[in-house]
Amino acid sequence: MKTNLHTQSGFALLTSLIIVIILSAFLGAAMMRSELQQKVVMQRMGVQEAFYAAEAGVERAIFELRRNPNWSPGVDGQPPVNDARLNSVTDDDNTTIGYYSLTVADGDVLGGWNTTWIRSVGRSVDASFPMRDAVRVIFARVIIENPARFLVSTLGRLDIQSGADLESDILAENVNFLVNYSYPEGQRGIMIDGDVFYIDGITDDDDPFVTITGDVQESDSITFPGVDVDRYREIATNLLESDESIMSDGDLDVDLSNLQDLVADPPDNFEPLIIFAEGDIHISGDYGHSLLVVSGGDTYLEGDIRVDPLGSFVTTPQIGIFSNEELIIPETVVTSAGNLTVEGFVMADGDNSDGRLYGQGANDSLETLTFNGAMALKNNSADTAVDLKLFKTRNYQYNADLVDNRSIPFSPFIVNLLRWLEVAEGEDFPPEQD
Repeated sequence: MKTNLHTQSGFALLTSLIIVIILSAFLGAAMMRSELQQKVVMQRMGVQEAFYAAEAGVERAIFELRRNPNWSPGVDGQPPVNDARLNSVTDDDNTTIGYYSLTVADGDVLGGWNTTWIRSVGRSVDASFPMRDAVRVIFARVIIENPARFLVSTLGRLDIQSGADLESDILAENVNFLVNYSYPEGQRGIMIDGDVFYIDGITDDDDPFVTITGDVQESDSITFPGVDVDRYREIATNLLESDESIMSDGDLDVDLSNLQDLVADPPDNFEPLIIFAEGDIHISGDYGHSLLVVSGGDTYLEGDIRVDPLGSFVTTPQIGIFSNEELIIPETVVTSAGNLTVEGFVMADGDNSDGRLYGQGANDSLETLTFNGAMALKNNSADTAVDLKLFKTRNYQYNADLVDNRSIPFSPFIVNLLRWLEVAEGEDFPPEQD
């Protein structure tokens, strides 16, 4: 009996031992699987975070290029962008997602547009989880262009009527040629001495009274830079101490011929680079140096705005007139015989309005408009972007110097993402171009 009990105890012990071994094996396998799964999760997180960082680098490059088309980190004394931190909460280094490094290179002209290549290397590094380390690389190609490249550019509708003579390229979402067959035959013509770019549609460009010397081509959708009021406010504030800016927290009347009257105790040869007003700006006069005028509201073109005819210049000065809302020519504009001359680059954003250039008053109430420069109009309206029918005669001339010498300070640029691709870390940059 004792032998039987001893045998049973030994068998139970052996069985227990076997069960413990099996359970240990299962537990060990489960722990290994859990650790493997954790590594896989960490790898996926690292790869994803590196991608987020690389994408953020592309956005940073586009932001910088809109402000400075010659921006190229680490080149010509410009600070490099190496391992810039991407945080999920702004200025909180404890929420770091990853890091990005940037390189920029010139691209070929594509479809009539200048292009630039961006290389953004994103990485995610966490010392606590080495398996989370990852690198992803994005090549992005962007259009980069001065918005003053076009005589008229708009993201809205542009109606071009009989009698129009435009001597340079134009760009609009929709371009409509409106030939008035009630006019005598000699007055029906429309001349475009340049290329016509349209984003969405074009009508009647094949009309026998429409002449286009260049190409007519569909354009990729373009993101215009607009009027960055916060940026210009900051620039004007920073330049106050050096007497290179004029600021107003309300409306402002600007006589370009007498800028000294806008400030107390101006220095000799006072030549501000920027004039900024939170409200509306009423502007006229002759200018003798390059500058930028920015209104947070509407801008009223109250009289002739032109280069000082008495000035002697090595390089002809240029002016930018940017309105966060509308560009308006009042019917009461006081110039000789109802004529108006405007020279410069004008931009209307339409932040809380239509973003157009238009004249107030009845049709043909004034005589002749002579415009020499370029227009960039957001045009959030169903109306045409340019409506100046209050002038009997409208002459639009393009000023190529606006693009060639880039002399308007702080002027923004069109930078639009054309394509992007993810590549291996050692891929040649820039890539072969089409």
